[in-house]
Amino acid sequence: MKKIIYISFFIVAVCFSKQTIAQENLDSLRKICIASNQPDTSRVIAYLQIASQIYHSKIDSGFYYANKTFVLLNSNKTLKGISVEKKQLLKADVYNLLGEMFYYKGVMDSAIFYNTNANKIYDNYKSEKKLAQSLVTLGAIYDYQAKNKEALDNYKKAQQIFEKLNDTNGVAYALNNLGILYYSQGDSAIGLAYLEKCMALHLKKGNNEELIWTINSIGNIYVNKKNYKKALELYQQALLIDKKIESKSGLAYTFKNLGNYYLKLNILDSALYYHQKDLALYTQLKGESGIALSNTNIGRVYFEKGDYQQAKLYGETAYSITKNLNLTTRTFEVAELLKDVYNKTSEYKKALYFTNLWVQLKDSMRNAETERASLRQRMQYEYNQKELLADEKHKQELQLANEKEQKQKIVTYSIGTGLGLVGIFLFFVVNRLQVTSKQKKVIEKQKNEVEEAHHLLGEKHKEITDSINYAERIQRSFLATTEMLDKYLNPRHVIASPSADGRSNVKNEQIASLPSVVRNDESNYFVFFRPKDVVSGDFYWAGELSNGNFALSVADSTGHGVPGAIMSILNISSLEKSIEKETEADKILNQTRKIIIERLKKDGSLEGGKDGMDCSLLVFNQEKTQLSFAAANNPVFIVRPTVLAKETKQSHSNEQIASLPTVVRNDDNLKLQTLDSPVVGQAFELLEFKPDKMPVGKHDKDCESFTLRSTLLQKGDVIYTLTDGFPDQFGGSKGKKFMIKNLKELLLQIAHLPMPEQEQKLAEEFDNWKGSLEQVDDVCIIGVRI
Repeated sequence: MKKIIYISFFIVAVCFSKQTIAQENLDSLRKICIASNQPDTSRVIAYLQIASQIYHSKIDSGFYYANKTFVLLNSNKTLKGISVEKKQLLKADVYNLLGEMFYYKGVMDSAIFYNTNANKIYDNYKSEKKLAQSLVTLGAIYDYQAKNKEALDNYKKAQQIFEKLNDTNGVAYALNNLGILYYSQGDSAIGLAYLEKCMALHLKKGNNEELIWTINSIGNIYVNKKNYKKALELYQQALLIDKKIESKSGLAYTFKNLGNYYLKLNILDSALYYHQKDLALYTQLKGESGIALSNTNIGRVYFEKGDYQQAKLYGETAYSITKNLNLTTRTFEVAELLKDVYNKTSEYKKALYFTNLWVQLKDSMRNAETERASLRQRMQYEYNQKELLADEKHKQELQLANEKEQKQKIVTYSIGTGLGLVGIFLFFVVNRLQVTSKQKKVIEKQKNEVEEAHHLLGEKHKEITDSINYAERIQRSFLATTEMLDKYLNPRHVIASPSADGRSNVKNEQIASLPSVVRNDESNYFVFFRPKDVVSGDFYWAGELSNGNFALSVADSTGHGVPGAIMSILNISSLEKSIEKETEADKILNQTRKIIIERLKKDGSLEGGKDGMDCSLLVFNQEKTQLSFAAANNPVFIVRPTVLAKETKQSHSNEQIASLPTVVRNDDNLKLQTLDSPVVGQAFELLEFKPDKMPVGKHDKDCESFTLRSTLLQKGDVIYTLTDGFPDQFGGSKGKKFMIKNLKELLLQIAHLPMPEQEQKLAEEFDNWKGSLEQVDDVCIIGVRI
């Protein structure tokens, strides 16, 4: 589903209500602990209350007082006057508190151990309220481990017990966690309904500390729904409550969410400001899960700022924590960061390691398990019902069989004599059957050998298919993302930049009034991508240049299938390396070619590695009024309304066109670039820009520079960049190639349509032309409307 939602679950105190804790004074409790005239039971409860009250701010002190409680409980000289039941329930309270503390510290295996032991005691002595509270805690622990079925089961059990006891606060706790779990599984409507009902209960009861977590959770949902104004209102409401009740853990959580909020809006200095504040608080609280998350978030901000060394430092710090803890979600988040960082720093071995880890964890976190578990429960119920019916039927059949058996005995005695005669005949038959049996064994052996070979072949086929599908997921992570294309090709609102002190230079009311950054109902671009196999040699890539311009490339790597996919990853990494230094399209391709040749020289072949790619690289200025590009064997088309084309020719003087930064070839004989071979349609004119006849790779002309072309863009222009897969496809009634001429005519016919419809028309035409023939090559076409 969408990006990971940063959530936190409220851990309820199971030993006593927080209202009671608020009324107790720590000094009074400590006096009880050291007073010799106090009953042992009072001292045990005092130690337990102190541990529960202080562990959020002083985790080590919390463990100290919890251990003191254990010493008293296990001493033979103390607690002689209380019943076994009361002593066991006190021990369960300590187990449960230790489970909460280990959860808070991020040691999930220990947290499960202690909570499970507490639940057994509560269940054994029918302490339903404490059992329900502990189930909420255990559900939260399982959720952090991405064990969604176990989390859902515990929350549901807790909710049922709380409702049975008419415990409003307990119901609210269960609803809070159920709401977040349902939303994280994609059921946003159900999740939001649970959380809003939970918030209403907390407001009614005045439970401010619990209210903080629920408000933050609802705010996170609105961020992911891109309702930023509503989300900011909720975070500010939570912040007021945090400061009012002086909750460090609540304040850290709210700061973390504000950091994510500003990161989402690309207000990076403000995002860094709030994430550094939540890291400081989590460090004070010694919550390792929170520390890991804060380091990951700060690393992500530095990555977006382009400071890859700082991003690496914070990412590695987070990973050093998560790899020692059983925290699937946290490890997934830091792996996603580090794969991006090491790709940027060209540390490809580490990049591949974290990419593999990220893909592995992503697969393990698929959210269909809860639905499957629910289905299995329903099926089990139906099965049990059928078993009851089948058991009754079996009894009736058994009775009939007994009656039949009695009758059969009578018949058996009657025909005994006849069977003796038959036995003589069978002697001769058995002899013949022995011969047949030997023949059958030979045939059966041969059949088994064939089946075994078929099974081994199937296993090998599955291994190969799984490997290719895994490679496809890795390759997909290198392609241009929808977020990147939307950011530069679809209009979006500009967010005010923050000031130097890390705070935004606009007021909160101004930020709150900003509309959501959303993609237009009609996209300004389409991507028609049809690989021949699961993985592809064709690819499309995009990147932001150091001068703020936007680069877009469509390329055809040498080969297709798995070899082509491997080559495409090399080509993409070479492009990304090149744009670190270059901003002009021709120089980027020159540098990319140099990197590819240098890397493939090491392949050990006599040819020295002649692989590479055909591609076109487009560079748009920030206003998208000018296009500059370089092309290797792949042309670039611009389809322009006929009226605009005429106006363009009339309104732009030779001096204006000459001022464009066109690069002349090395022979210095090339004149000012003009638009090549216009094709006029009914309402549009197609302008074709011829490519350089050489690839990006080793070639006879690999010492020549690629040509830089530039042109002014008009509103309504549609730029098309493509590989040769579409025009080279065989099909039609005579099984011939589609040809580039027919593709130009098709583009003229569909240029007036919205971009998504253009993509659909291209797909329909390709499928109709191909018919039942095999696809001959990978296909990629991108269209961009100005």
